Amino acid sequence: KIRHLSSALAGLRELPRVKEVRQCGFIAGVEMQDSPEIARPGIAAAVCLEARRHSLLTRPIWNVVVLMPPLCITIAELTRAVEALRASIIKVWRCSDISARKDAEEITA
Repeated sequence: KIRHLSSALAGLRELPRVKEVRQCGFIAGVEMQDSPEIARPGIAAAVCLEARRHSLLTRPIWNVVVLMPPLCITIAELTRAVEALRASIIKVWRCSDISARKDAEEITA
């Protein structure tokens, strides 16, 4: 299961706003960033809130989304959990990108 989690999490590295994916056994952390220069706690919290809409419980610690699945989780459930995390990261990225564009439009208007 640990190897499956590791390979499933590897796909998250390519997502926008993901700075780093770390894992120690069955505990994983996905470090988020607003841009290559900025890391804020808000983006991880937003991802965790979105993940709850997918019935996935995660925890934000500063700018890191922490995933600690129970040891009794099945491979299928583990796959769904990482897919839900991926969907949450993408949704938050798209929403933050839209708000950044709106802010830029207001400043230039």
